Amino acid sequence: MNLHDSEHALAPTGDVVELVLPLGHQHAATARVVAASLGADAGLDVDQIDDFRLGVDEAVAIIVDTAGPDSGRVVLQFETSPGAVTLRAAASPATPLSRDDIDTLALRIITAVADEFDVADGALVVVKRAAAGDDA
Repeated sequence: MNLHDSEHALAPTGDVVELVLPLGHQHAATARVVAASLGADAGLDVDQIDDFRLGVDEAVAIIVDTAGPDSGRVVLQFETSPGAVTLRAAASPATPLSRDDIDTLALRIITAVADEFDVADGALVVVKRAAAGDDA
């Protein structure tokens, strides 16, 4: 699903945790640990948490690859609410980013593991929700 179909996903409605990391692939592990913890807090099940972690890993890789070496930091904003967690990932200083900048494999992975994915205002936005009927 595209975020343009549900603009409310971009508006903060829950707790927001911001993680700022040096620009580098080696820091994706830190982002995955935070993603898993926040996914559990939001009520995602183990498979949904694994999907979200993979989506976060790909988002960090895309930001690092697009921003290029020595260009700043990766800024990850996680928003949690009961039954959902949203990631907004960008480079700082801002690096222009569009869907066309994302390689085909990364795009396939993110769209497979996220309930919603888009590029909005130069940032990647990845949303994962608990399945209907799951206890959040």
